[in-house]
Amino acid sequence: MLEPLTPDLPVFRRPFLRLLHEAASALGGTVEVEPAFGQVGQVRLPGRPPRLFRGAALGLNSDAAAAWARDKDHCARRLRAAGVSAPDGVVLSAPRFRAALARHNPGAAAALPDPATDARHFAEEAGWPVWLKPLQGAAGEGVMRIDRAEDLERGLEAGFAHADQLRLEATLPGRDLRVNVLRGAVVAAFARRPAEVVGDGRSDVATLTARLQQALRARHGGVTLSVPEGQGSRVLAVGECLALSAAANLTTGGTLEDLIDRLPQNCAALAIRAAEVLGLEWAGVDLMVAENRPAVLEVNAAPGLEYYASHGPEQWARARGILIRALEG
Repeated sequence: MLEPLTPDLPVFRRPFLRLLHEAASALGGTVEVEPAFGQVGQVRLPGRPPRLFRGAALGLNSDAAAAWARDKDHCARRLRAAGVSAPDGVVLSAPRFRAALARHNPGAAAALPDPATDARHFAEEAGWPVWLKPLQGAAGEGVMRIDRAEDLERGLEAGFAHADQLRLEATLPGRDLRVNVLRGAVVAAFARRPAEVVGDGRSDVATLTARLQQALRARHGGVTLSVPEGQGSRVLAVGECLALSAAANLTTGGTLEDLIDRLPQNCAALAIRAAEVLGLEWAGVDLMVAENRPAVLEVNAAPGLEYYASHGPEQWARARGILIRALEG
């Protein structure tokens, strides 16, 4: 059963639900949620049917368009076919995926290439480093940077432990940007950097990471940081930086620089075009920008706003405004 979302519900602590509550209230409406986890619910606005939501997905996109975006290989190939720059890559299937496919389509299973051989050939042609990602993953989870041929097999084993299919991608150089597009217009834009600790000349990396973890959880919760292997006891010099993750996603502790008033026009145009090609009304378009030439890294059909909103009062107000516009449409 759904219950009215009120401040006395424990799930009200979630920034996204508070944002949704504020947006619905501004439109004279209410929010109802499943009270245990707050992952599903509905928004009720005067004179309109309830709008269902799950997680950060507000039902703004069609199922087919969201599925296109969720599959990293289909997404990249569709963008490239439309003339949008996106990373080249190859899909790698785990042995258990091949075995399951063989039970109902032996021919297709037999045609699947050997993942280790295919990965090695692709990496040699694309050049190192390459990026290994779950084919349908999100929020930077399971993303690995592979720098050397000798690390590729270990990366495949780690990736296949959690996903039936992976995508090995060529590196796109440049600065990492997220551009949120709503109904053909840019509504948020920011640069992202991977989570990092900065040395004070006294504390070891494990202590610095724990402090950063505490600060992030106080702001929005949910992020779990990991100390890089073999670095826990290392003491960084004053001002020395150490990245904790290869991914710059805010969901993995990344930091942001708001660019809503400084986004280059070619970046805005490319993000809008990518959403259009994929048929998305609402999209988070990840760009890599090198020498003022943007390329699309990934597209998220249900971009979360809570980490962005928790950055500061200006971002909170903008995120609330985005949700108001989304619910009004």
